[in-house]
Amino acid sequence: MLPGRKRSAGRPIVGRTRVLHVITRLVTRGASRHVIDLARTLDPGRFEVEVAAGRSEAYERSISDDTVAQGIQLHRIEHLQREISPFADMRAFFELCSVIRRGRYDVVHTHISKAGLIGRLATRVVRVPVTVHTYHGIANEIAGSGLKPALLRACERGCASLPVGKVSISQNVADHIDGAGILSSSEIRIIHNGIDLAHFSPTCSTPRPEELSGGRVVGTVGSLTPEKSTADLLRAVAQLPPEMDDLLVCIVGDGALRAELQAEAQRLGIEERVVFAGAVEDVRPWLAAFDLFVLPCRSEGLPGALMEAMAMGCPVIASAVGGVPEVVEDAGVLVEPGDITGFATQIARLLTDKGAAVALSEAGTVQVQEFSLASMAAKTAALYEELLAAV
Repeated sequence: MLPGRKRSAGRPIVGRTRVLHVITRLVTRGASRHVIDLARTLDPGRFEVEVAAGRSEAYERSISDDTVAQGIQLHRIEHLQREISPFADMRAFFELCSVIRRGRYDVVHTHISKAGLIGRLATRVVRVPVTVHTYHGIANEIAGSGLKPALLRACERGCASLPVGKVSISQNVADHIDGAGILSSSEIRIIHNGIDLAHFSPTCSTPRPEELSGGRVVGTVGSLTPEKSTADLLRAVAQLPPEMDDLLVCIVGDGALRAELQAEAQRLGIEERVVFAGAVEDVRPWLAAFDLFVLPCRSEGLPGALMEAMAMGCPVIASAVGGVPEVVEDAGVLVEPGDITGFATQIARLLTDKGAAVALSEAGTVQVQEFSLASMAAKTAALYEELLAAV
């Protein structure tokens, strides 16, 4: 029992529940956004939420300052990093243990493989009442073959055996966790990511970015990493018929592959029609300017960028991979990952058939209502209280 806290048998702690979210790094998209959205949306009358995170990579836009500006207490774990480093990982473990001890948290909620492994072990050492881990996907390093992935899967299985609440952002991710032999999907609770539907709406008025002045635009949003396969979008556009040579391609986001993608655009002869917007503060003006949103990823958990595009009224074309079909259902076009000709065909069809594009736009805004931030926060809060009541 934590000093100064009162608990009746089988009932939650009296007063606000202290929660610490642990994530490897805070960047503009993905799991980072999920963590910050939860921290902002969980009822402040019931929960006191803080975040612990390591440093972002040099090419990534950190949102650490934004997090603090929103009034969220941030604890820097200096040695917590994405890459495996026994020395740094051990130091990160002790740093995190120190933060947890000082914070006297009722719940520690970990995210992503590295923070999940270190965080779940730290909560065992410090004896936190409740630990929750969210699976956002399986990292390539774990899913691959060879000695290193096998060792990482063994570590994941070990942590999965701990008395920890298990959450997945999609059924597909849970099935992959099961298929990798880490944990049975029957033991995992599905809590879908959510977005702020009041913030992302077809009715929001935003100025068109100057870089996209005039003409039709096909765009995507996401980190420039191998799993996003942004190059497939460039290759698909290069296959479009000559009458679509006025089409602009807009890539919002940044990452280690930016220079490589710029070189690919040049190789394809479309560099003058490609806009690399980089990481942006507000993605809504860009989404509002898109005639089509395309997500050509080869691996995906539950893409927030896709939800945001649908909420903004963009017709969407996306790879049938990961949790994407759970989001899209019949409200968008699904293409097999890596099928560049298939993407090109669907882009050309929707740019030509305005009626089909409008129908998908309208269907998307209805479908995405199932993925609200309020629903995600309510389901997470209910899980915390259920687990605390059982302590």
